[in-house]
Amino acid sequence: IDYAKGCYIGQEVISRIKMSGQTNKRLCGFLVVGEGFVEPGMRLHNADGKEVGWVTSVAGRIALGFVKRGFWELGSRFRAGESATVEIGPIGRMGAM
Repeated sequence: IDYAKGCYIGQEVISRIKMSGQTNKRLCGFLVVGEGFVEPGMRLHNADGKEVGWVTSVAGRIALGFVKRGFWELGSRFRAGESATVEIGPIGRMGAM
């Protein structure tokens, strides 16, 4: 990224990330744990019932989704929908968004 370049699409977002040094959500890879199934759009909740993210895509027993800052540790488990559990797996944290 060229920070000295003139105006471009997304410049404001990039500038905010650079100045704050952090992001509010991160794209993560999940493994489906147990018998449940996961669909795109499902909301993720932690053990306390707080919504911490959502699923964006699914392929068999793996999924991708966004997780809010503070909850994206490798191995973290979340409830997806009513019957599924997902874990941030070895496909892990894929980068900041």
